[in-house]
Amino acid sequence: MTNIPPAMTLEDAFAAIPAALPDETLDRSLLERYATCPFQALAVETGLVKDGGFEADSGTECHRVIGEGIDHYLRGGDFIDYCRQEIPKMRPDVQHDAGPNLWRSVHGLARLLRWTVPPGPDCPEGVRRSPEDIIRYQGGQGEQTGQVSWPLLPATATRGQIIVTSEVDLLLAESASEMTEIDFKRHKVFTGADIKASFQFRLHAWLLFHIHAELEVLRTKVWNVPKGSITPAAVFARRDADEFAGTLLEAVRYRSEAHVLAIKAELHNIAAWPHTEKCVVCPAVRDCLKTPTPCVALNMEPARFAASLQVREIAVQKDRALLIRYVTDHGEDFGKGLSFGIGKPKPPQKPVASTFRFYDTPGEDQPDAEAAKE
Repeated sequence: MTNIPPAMTLEDAFAAIPAALPDETLDRSLLERYATCPFQALAVETGLVKDGGFEADSGTECHRVIGEGIDHYLRGGDFIDYCRQEIPKMRPDVQHDAGPNLWRSVHGLARLLRWTVPPGPDCPEGVRRSPEDIIRYQGGQGEQTGQVSWPLLPATATRGQIIVTSEVDLLLAESASEMTEIDFKRHKVFTGADIKASFQFRLHAWLLFHIHAELEVLRTKVWNVPKGSITPAAVFARRDADEFAGTLLEAVRYRSEAHVLAIKAELHNIAAWPHTEKCVVCPAVRDCLKTPTPCVALNMEPARFAASLQVREIAVQKDRALLIRYVTDHGEDFGKGLSFGIGKPKPPQKPVASTFRFYDTPGEDQPDAEAAKE
């Protein structure tokens, strides 16, 4: 007699269904690196090199206190009082830097949260901002979270969905179809053109236009925390977000190709796009197989060493140009002790390249030589 297998139970049927592959969530900084230079991105993603440091940690502390202060304000507290209490409690190793920088912005940020139009000659009573118009902020919970995500690619037979995520510092509703994004920056001074060209802000537009179906106009501004200043708005429309999808897809493609080549131990075939302005801030520049390394031993190949020196002299000239551009973009000299910029005496109306120089900045107990002459 033939044995007839028992009928499949409901539990057996569910067990036979293949488990869904997990989704993969890629954040903004990772995708921006792959859009900048795939080798750099892979080196950071795999831990070959570390990125970050003191300045990044200081900026993170500023963002944390601002986000917590907004949360305190929305719960009925005072933003300025919260910051006054929390700034001294910042992470001890960066508090001396982050605290004074953030304090320069505290009162301005309090006005931003409280007023749509601050009191002034044209509007003596001002226009108060409703707390309900604070749509999202860093550290917010539930629907007010600043962490926003959206699927870029659907699941396939070999992987789950590819989801893109990033964090918005502050999102304000201006009308039923218009919103303003405020992003807090610790260093670079942005222009409207910088914002429109930024991977970060184009990505935020892509995410917010997908998440908020009613949104038609997104105005993005950058708040410079140490200066307490804000840029004019750069305007994004829905078509701008749609066009950015191609950039995201390419970043994901280059990441996938880099992972395959790394598994095959073909690091030399991973795409690398060296460029002076990118390489000068790249954490993986010492490990990059496509970065020129002209240093050779003088006693072995003196002629080649001389040629290498000539190349390095050209590089120094380019580095000086980058320093001048840095000072010009930030609008002020930098450094303590050894400083760089236009310095004293008072700069001319239109500084030229030869105006910029290295100079010593007097310490707190060291008199200013120029001031002593006056």
